[in-house]
Amino acid sequence: MAGTHNLDITIFEGAQVSVESAPIARQALEEDAVVEIPSPSPEDLPPRYAPLLRGGSLVCVPLAAAGRWIGVALCDRGSGAPLSQREQHLLWTLGKTAALAAAARIATFEGERARELQQRIDIAREVHDGVVQRLFGVSLALDSEGDFPAEARRRAAAEIQTALTDLKTAVQQPLGRESRPTATTLAAEVERLAHRHADLKIEVAPGSSLDVPPALEPLAQSVLAEALRTRTSTRSRRA
Repeated sequence: MAGTHNLDITIFEGAQVSVESAPIARQALEEDAVVEIPSPSPEDLPPRYAPLLRGGSLVCVPLAAAGRWIGVALCDRGSGAPLSQREQHLLWTLGKTAALAAAARIATFEGERARELQQRIDIAREVHDGVVQRLFGVSLALDSEGDFPAEARRRAAAEIQTALTDLKTAVQQPLGRESRPTATTLAAEVERLAHRHADLKIEVAPGSSLDVPPALEPLAQSVLAEALRTRTSTRSRRA
């Protein structure tokens, strides 16, 4: 995720920026401190962003909370006195606040995933206790030696029917993870991913439409993301 102020955000489309390509970011995150470079060199930023510097100093504010690196905020400061201790602390506090908000959002999402996982475990336990155990008892009875009286057959049939009813009830519960709301569209996401992962050659078949009902947008984009992850993973294993 990227945001800008007084800059066209499209400059960062398809950007692959990391702490390796921006050493100042690694320094700010490792030290958990605002870093100011009075006369930044081209090595301090990826080459494509070096022209954005308009002289003066380069300031990097860490966005980190709970031991998690969320990102950094980069800005240039016109020529003049270096940041005062008060200004550095103010920027550090703003960065920490933004990081805490992002961490809270991540924690909320992870909590939702944990509840979904617990729900699936409960369903599996329900199937085991209410269906598997019942069918296991019937299988033992049918495997016994000797004649199988009519009453026993009727009871076995009733037990199987009950097990099937319990199984039907269990599988009707929602097993899949609900897709999170999205602010984009499938068409826009395909265009973005095709630009970002040009090596995968993502193309839309001629005559195909990417118009998706709003209610199905999150699901469609989730399927697209999973397909991309699978494709990327397959290429990595082959390499």
